[in-house]
Amino acid sequence: MDNPRPTFGVPQKTITTEQQLAQFQASDCKRNLLGFILSLQDGVQGKGRSRTQCTANCTYIIAITDAISKWVDQTPPLESPQRYGNKAFTTLQQRIVDSGRELIRTLLLTKPFGQELVDSHADLEINTYLSQSFGDPIRIDYGTGHELNFISFLLVLFCLGYLEDTDRAAMIHHIFWSYITLMRKIQTTYRLEPAGSHGVWGLDDYHFLPFLFGASELIGHDNYTPNSIHDDFAVQREANEYLYFHCIDFIKKVKSSGHFGEHSPMLNDISGVPNWGKVSTGLIKMYQAEVLNKLPVMKHFLFGTVIAFTPS
Repeated sequence: MDNPRPTFGVPQKTITTEQQLAQFQASDCKRNLLGFILSLQDGVQGKGRSRTQCTANCTYIIAITDAISKWVDQTPPLESPQRYGNKAFTTLQQRIVDSGRELIRTLLLTKPFGQELVDSHADLEINTYLSQSFGDPIRIDYGTGHELNFISFLLVLFCLGYLEDTDRAAMIHHIFWSYITLMRKIQTTYRLEPAGSHGVWGLDDYHFLPFLFGASELIGHDNYTPNSIHDDFAVQREANEYLYFHCIDFIKKVKSSGHFGEHSPMLNDISGVPNWGKVSTGLIKMYQAEVLNKLPVMKHFLFGTVIAFTPS
């Protein structure tokens, strides 16, 4: 932490064309972003949530998601006949924008170098990613781009030295888990519309990364194969241990009518893959194709001084 810190700022949208998206695919920025995701996936390979202790670094970050969860309680949904998009979410989102920096400053100041980061306005840059992690306040929707912002929030903290390699498993089993739990609460409270959903032909209405990390957790498991998602008892029993089963359990609860193969055909097809290693590899390829290399997603992504990309 002896090197002088840059002055941070508000990350900006940078990718507007397919040509710029192609440049991003070949950039160090994309390699670093994907590499971080793969390192998190590797950190939980072959282990369930109960095998990972929450580190001190992660505890302070979970305090942020806990605070936002309380803000949800203090921002009840408005009476609305609409199926999607309760406008009270806009109020919540504005509170995160306005008050999130204070949460992040508190977080940064738990480190000896935290004051230096605060003086350089790192909290402004970090809060931009945090505040973009929960959905769009105008469209009142949520999708994989918002999920990517939360991973970027963690990546910035990692690059600044707040999070360390020893936190990798805890980042998923405790921080990311608290985020997913919070997002379930936000999605159901404000009826967020799925952003850019493929409908039944997508992996999931809202999320992708829990499946990617969750498949890695189950690699080499003695009892569960991809086909185990059809065993309701196993899914319910393991919903708080493995992210993949957690997601399947949630889907089955909110889409209780109809056959699983009808409302979730892609996940149903994946259940026929012979092992979790192949599922994991396939989801990595799919994530690159459907998220990191999709203009409708990446045109909204924000680049700053830490996650930096400047197209030529």
